[in-house]
Amino acid sequence: MVRLRVGLLAEGRGADDGFIAGDFVLDEEGVLTKLRDAALFSVESVLRRSDVEICRLTKLEPSKVILLREQLLSLTAFKPILKLPSACDRIPSDISCLDQALGGGFMVGAITQVIGKSGSGKSQLALSLCAAALLRGCQVYFIDTVGTLASTSRLFTIMKTVATSQDIPCDCSQLAHDRLKVVSVHDPWDMVLSIEQLNDRCFGEGEKEVEYSPVILIVDSLGCTFNTIVGTNGQALSLLASFSSSVKRFLQLAPSSTCVVTNTAIGPSPHAGLGTMWARVPHATISLQKDQQSGILGIVSKVGCLEDETFRLKVDKSGIGEQHAYG
Repeated sequence: MVRLRVGLLAEGRGADDGFIAGDFVLDEEGVLTKLRDAALFSVESVLRRSDVEICRLTKLEPSKVILLREQLLSLTAFKPILKLPSACDRIPSDISCLDQALGGGFMVGAITQVIGKSGSGKSQLALSLCAAALLRGCQVYFIDTVGTLASTSRLFTIMKTVATSQDIPCDCSQLAHDRLKVVSVHDPWDMVLSIEQLNDRCFGEGEKEVEYSPVILIVDSLGCTFNTIVGTNGQALSLLASFSSSVKRFLQLAPSSTCVVTNTAIGPSPHAGLGTMWARVPHATISLQKDQQSGILGIVSKVGCLEDETFRLKVDKSGIGEQHAYG
């Protein structure tokens, strides 16, 4: 049995002064020894490193490292150590009906996915969120797999529209230069690597945090990148698990951060692609459907909520805006 005491990895018995984990990767023979040999003595020292780095240091199998991270991240006993944000912390989209449906905005420390069929407005919503975040002073990391930001003209048009409506001075080019980082990726391997590089950039040398806040990570589109290989081989599922783990690591460590990913909707009754494993990852799902009379119909489903929230949006070249809300 392994005791996790005040964030330290140690062998022992008894539950008076520690957290006892059952069915835990650390209980397996040799795992704790390999972590110690690699000078990984605490929960925090494990979570602050990438899966690739832990595999290199400990010689553990990737599957064990991924499972170990998932189990450590799920331990509520370590929320103070991991600096988990409060559930009430939100980053607004500045689209009032969407923010209302989300409970005030995108939850800090959580993944929100936007699903819809082709042309439903997923990328446009991602651009609108990016524009609003930049104008609010956020740092934005945009992982682009479909050429959404191949040209910044669409983004700048949306930023100017929002700035004008809110009477905010706006130098789009300067804001984008100072606060926006765009990474173009073309396959799942590139995507996982880009998240790991982002973590390294934010938390250099494994232990140090960079002080900036808030941060928004936007991935457009996760579905287009992974759907072509998911279901064809086991490596695809491992890559998807690595992506989820890396994003969760970023959210655990970056102050006031959130992640928004777009995903493909599949099936006659549209639901998110990428299978059941991914379905358990996002905290909330925004489903977008084209409505000929009203622009876009949106439905927000959140973990732990029995009822969905519904809203309507209008779409034009200046971005996505509120039409009217109802629920």
